[in-house]
Amino acid sequence: MKLLKRYWPLIVFAALSIKVYSDQPNLFSVRPHLKQNVNYGEWPTKKYQIVTDLQDAKDKSEILMYRGNEERQGWVHGDLAENYTEVWRFPHFNNQIHIAAKGSPVADETGIYVGSDMGWFYCFDFDGKIKWRFYNELSLKGVHGTPVIDGDFLFFGDYAGYLHAINKKTGELLWHRYLGVTLGASPLVVGNFIYANIELFPEDGYIAKFNKRTGEMVFKSQLLGQQSHSSPAYDQEGRQIVFGANNNILFSVDIETGTIGWSYKAKDKIKSTPLIFQKKVYYTSWGPELAANNLRTGMPEFSLPLKSSPNSSPALLENSIITMDRHQLYQVSFDGKLLKTLDIHNTVHKGSPLVVRSGQQEKILFVCSDKNLCRADSSLSKVKIVFNGSSLISAVPFVYKDFLILAENDGSLILLKKK
Repeated sequence: MKLLKRYWPLIVFAALSIKVYSDQPNLFSVRPHLKQNVNYGEWPTKKYQIVTDLQDAKDKSEILMYRGNEERQGWVHGDLAENYTEVWRFPHFNNQIHIAAKGSPVADETGIYVGSDMGWFYCFDFDGKIKWRFYNELSLKGVHGTPVIDGDFLFFGDYAGYLHAINKKTGELLWHRYLGVTLGASPLVVGNFIYANIELFPEDGYIAKFNKRTGEMVFKSQLLGQQSHSSPAYDQEGRQIVFGANNNILFSVDIETGTIGWSYKAKDKIKSTPLIFQKKVYYTSWGPELAANNLRTGMPEFSLPLKSSPNSSPALLENSIITMDRHQLYQVSFDGKLLKTLDIHNTVHKGSPLVVRSGQQEKILFVCSDKNLCRADSSLSKVKIVFNGSSLISAVPFVYKDFLILAENDGSLILLKKK
């Protein structure tokens, strides 16, 4: 009785809390064995602005997204110079709030678009002035994915579990939808639809398809059995989306129905974003390995051991695949033969190499030590430091015309220009 008198306020609070949470969609009831019975992802879309006057990109090649295109091949058009000068920096952009890799920027003639780990999403002009910014006060760990820019539309997810659609010109919210605990992966746009990987807790997840203009859900997949930090890649010929998850599984999902086609268990967690090229899907796992599977059957084509567990996503050269871990940059043939390696040193490795194409030339941009950016030619024979940073770099830099844009982990957003 004495204990009851002493702790009755706590008991009442607990009872009221149970009542409050019982009135809400229950994320914590999500388990793999309840795949057909739970209501994950069933929260409504909130619409804020009419979008009938907004235009899509004229061609899919004009859509900006993580790893360059819908196949996630890790290349962009641009001119990667030998020497750069700093134009400006926006201090305190990231604050190392969360250990995940930071959001990577994209840019076009209208400006620079990037999210920070403090909940802000920004549009900067090339003079360093903020054109607009958007804040989600619920996203205490910020934005870690890369946005998609499709004409007048801009899409990104955040660590509060929201998928946002923004008017790219004004920064006004078009619609957003609460989907789960976290959206750490970068969304994918194919035609009139957007696809996103959603993380739940306890650790699980799913992928869902939405109408990009209205935010209405078209499908949600069954639960995956673990969270997916891997951004989805699109196989146009097979009409499927491919991505990895933290339960070591590489998934294929039908783009129309959301049903799982094939799945393959790799050697360890797949944190990387897969690359699709010539009927194969290339990816890294914590095996550690660079691996490739047949896109039609899901069966393995090869597995190449790496020195340490990679978070890096592979990138496509004209005649080979590039990837990296903490210790080396690897050049690998399409059938899995190791062609060349380059020693690097990253104590905290989360970035990915970027191939920059200019005419017939290809250059590789990568983090060669914790705070330094390097460029190499396609044979890995000529290597040069192009930027000495003051903080760790885990975001993938972006090259646009003569500009190089990068976000430091615990520091600034920086714009460099070719000398």
